[in-house]
Amino acid sequence: MTDRTDANSRIDAFFVQDQISVTNALTLYAGGRYDRWTTDGKLWNSTGTLKTNASKSAFSPKLAAVYRWDESLSFRTSVGKAFRAPTNSDMYSLSRSSDTGNTSTTARVLVPDPNVKPETATSIDFGVEKALSGNGYVKAAVFRTSLKDMLYRKVSASDGSYDYLGGATITELSRMTNAGEARMKGFEFSGEVPVTPWLRAQASYTWTDAKITKDDTGLTSLEGKYVINVPKNMASVGFDARWRDWSANLTTTYIGQMYAQADNSDREKNVFGGTGKYRLSNLRVAYRIDKNFKATLAVNNLFDKKYYEYYLMPGRNVSLEIRGSF
Repeated sequence: MTDRTDANSRIDAFFVQDQISVTNALTLYAGGRYDRWTTDGKLWNSTGTLKTNASKSAFSPKLAAVYRWDESLSFRTSVGKAFRAPTNSDMYSLSRSSDTGNTSTTARVLVPDPNVKPETATSIDFGVEKALSGNGYVKAAVFRTSLKDMLYRKVSASDGSYDYLGGATITELSRMTNAGEARMKGFEFSGEVPVTPWLRAQASYTWTDAKITKDDTGLTSLEGKYVINVPKNMASVGFDARWRDWSANLTTTYIGQMYAQADNSDREKNVFGGTGKYRLSNLRVAYRIDKNFKATLAVNNLFDKKYYEYYLMPGRNVSLEIRGSF
């Protein structure tokens, strides 16, 4: 059977924000966004005809405050809501992806669901920033986000219903669904300091605890599982150099342990279908040729690290860009 889709989605949105100076030290930011989402479509595949005609409106307010204690120290906080509608790919697009990194090629089928609902979130954070000499700074923040009707891909073993797609052996199905509710909480630190007149150093660290708190899938319980593709620990160190017409940036990022399977069963790391801890370095070197032209050399994955985020990720790759402005 030939899979076919006839669908369209539309989002109309309106955003407004105002800045209010309460005192010389206290500034408030109040705003909101109104979204109107509609979708209408059909999906024909081996299981029959799936169709939907749905719409949803949402108003997402946000309130933030910044308090300047003195010239070098400030505090900030914000609370707000957010709305995210599913894409046409989430709802209507059936596709297959293969792993060519293994000796025997396997495939995963991305299965849509025309009946998934938009996701909503409520977030709150509090932070502090301290200015340092030489235009340096240090920042710290804590945050918490609660998600409802979380858009999620739940991976399960193939049941044979999509074997008609042919090609590589289909081993897994990744079904789009609304997982229920989740919460993400954590803290982050970052800073930047001058090392020499031409060299600056930056560093950051983020700890995130992201778990599903309610499972509405009706399948194997996801409650208490870690949200996929969200590392618990992330850190980065970078150096930014500028000398005459030259500039360069070297950044190394550490990504801690995370899961690729919804049930957190992927204990085997650094293989197809799993994840693993890794460090990745990227280098950018730029030269301003004249006032109109600039050349930039970018080397991603500088040390050709082999790592997986479910799939084998790209090795070292190099690009050269020459940009002109008139």
